[in-house]
Amino acid sequence: MNSKITSRILFLLALFALLGYSNYPSAKKFLFSNAEKISQLIGGKATEASNLIFPLQGIHLFLPEVEKNRIRVVMDATAIFPLENVAIQKVLKGQFEFLKEKQGNYLLWKKVSPDLFLSDFAKDLNLLATNVKKIKSIQPTENGEQLLFHMDAGKRLAIESPPINSLFDKKSYEWVYDGQKNLYSAYLADAANILNLGLDLKGGVYLDIGLDAERSNLDYLTGKMNGIIQKLKSLGTPIEDATSHAGSIVLSFPQNTTVDWNKEDVKALLDGLDRSTSGNKTTFTLSSSLKKTMEQESLSQVMGVIRSRIDQMGVKEPTIQKRGTSSVVVQIPGQNDAARIKALLTQPANLEFRLLTKDQTKSSETTLLDYETKDPVTKEILKSEQVAVSSQIAMKGNLVSDARVVFDQFSGSPQISMTLTAEGANTFGSITAENVGQSLAIILDGKIQSMPRINQAIYGGQASITGQFSVEEARDLAIILRSGSLPVSLVVNEERVMGATLGGDAIKKSISSLLVGFGILGLFVAVYYALSGIFAILTLLVNFFLILGILAFFGATLTLPGIAGIILTIGMAIDANVLVFERIREELNAGSSPRKAIEQGFNRVAVTILDANITTLFIALVLFQLGTGPVRGFAVTLAIGIFTTVLTSLVFTRILFELKYLFKANLKKISI
Repeated sequence: MNSKITSRILFLLALFALLGYSNYPSAKKFLFSNAEKISQLIGGKATEASNLIFPLQGIHLFLPEVEKNRIRVVMDATAIFPLENVAIQKVLKGQFEFLKEKQGNYLLWKKVSPDLFLSDFAKDLNLLATNVKKIKSIQPTENGEQLLFHMDAGKRLAIESPPINSLFDKKSYEWVYDGQKNLYSAYLADAANILNLGLDLKGGVYLDIGLDAERSNLDYLTGKMNGIIQKLKSLGTPIEDATSHAGSIVLSFPQNTTVDWNKEDVKALLDGLDRSTSGNKTTFTLSSSLKKTMEQESLSQVMGVIRSRIDQMGVKEPTIQKRGTSSVVVQIPGQNDAARIKALLTQPANLEFRLLTKDQTKSSETTLLDYETKDPVTKEILKSEQVAVSSQIAMKGNLVSDARVVFDQFSGSPQISMTLTAEGANTFGSITAENVGQSLAIILDGKIQSMPRINQAIYGGQASITGQFSVEEARDLAIILRSGSLPVSLVVNEERVMGATLGGDAIKKSISSLLVGFGILGLFVAVYYALSGIFAILTLLVNFFLILGILAFFGATLTLPGIAGIILTIGMAIDANVLVFERIREELNAGSSPRKAIEQGFNRVAVTILDANITTLFIALVLFQLGTGPVRGFAVTLAIGIFTTVLTSLVFTRILFELKYLFKANLKKISI
């Protein structure tokens, strides 16, 4: 018996360790939401970090000149030494002043100090300069719970060195490094494992995004027909006209023209097309089987791109589900800017590089595209014009492997730094080498973003877009470019913005109903079962907090139906305790000793409790597998509640009985 008691007590300690690790911040946020406070703190740190770090990126190297008691600073010609920078001041310790001379930039040592060595001082400054130059961008996640540091490929931050240690208290923030994404995430230590709230509790954006199947099918059909037309012309078949109408393309031939559609080269191009001929006109449409296949493939690809874009926003627990065969339902908790989310998810992101032509008129070899000049501060459009670019695409966006927001070290304006694939680097190098002195238009979805002049060949695999962006626009564009282009056009069938106020009211009402129900149950079992009823109340409390802890530990999302599942679980849990207590009473009435009654009460009811709960668990699994949205939220908490109910009713309650009664030598009566 002693070994059993010891093992159960150890289990109890492990149980509370899990609760302590996972659940306290979850329960705190569930009961007293602090998400807004965390978001404001992280957002403030993002601004503070940008203001501190980016002015330091123009500094390249510090060289000590010991004999002159000064330190030489090698900087960009137009850069200004940030003397008031907090991180710089921390290293300077107030002992230096800045002097700009024709020969270079200098720090003058105010007074000689025996405690300060120039070599050590230069080492600290060089470490600072090296640290900041690795950082490409700093931004909070969209939900405001983490601060992201995007790094140069393969570079690692010295977290405990300046300027990072000037910003972040090591005890208050935790850091996670993702080597594949070259990304550091800093988040508040006490905000880890906080319970995620669903759209109905937190508020957010709901979008039903559908495939623009008609346009996509016509685009695909047009591409196929261009190949057919070229092949017919190469075979000497004259074509008078090609027109599109209602999802079909009609080819018109001169009278008495014979077209051999069964010719091997032509027949291979007709795969997937339905063809009908009337007079000298032949109409082509996509076959129903090809349309269905294209729709399925396109929907899967669209879901992948949408998920990638949402993941890069830093949103926790978004819902992305297929609806039917041609639309996707997206739910993003914590967001309220539906227009921005819609633009971010539906922008095609077709990136092209084309050379500007000397002849700025429309011709067979040129294409006119829109270009807008904006006010750098207000972003108001000052000028809109059309620019002629080559009809030939020099390079496509599929050769871009990464895109990040960086800030110009002189103007401070955001821009997009793109990293090219190996093939892209070679292609871009050839383009720039062959066209030195010309301008290269960077085009996104048919609109020119920037037109940099090629001054020299660029073989480093880097390119940039220096349009007049706001920080948010640049950030969204980088996300879009990283996630790749959409395979088809999209339309938004439905959009809704749900306010967080409704979610807060729902939480309050749910908590009120939970407390009322818990209070009534607690009062009943305490009166009816005496001390054993108190044990049942403690078991219910542990059960409730264990459910929240498991939800937080595995990063699950709590929804309004999920709260309903928790309330149902409480009812099921008290039922399990009632079964145990009634069995113990039966054993006592049958003449069993208190020790024997407790032992038999738990052992004989265990099968009944397991049987009832396993049956309910199967139902929860079916609901989760076949259900969507709210139904799944209910199924998740119900399944977790079933596990915790069995665990607490058969183990935790028994531990309480053993701690109270089984150590007594002459146990004659129990309170039940």
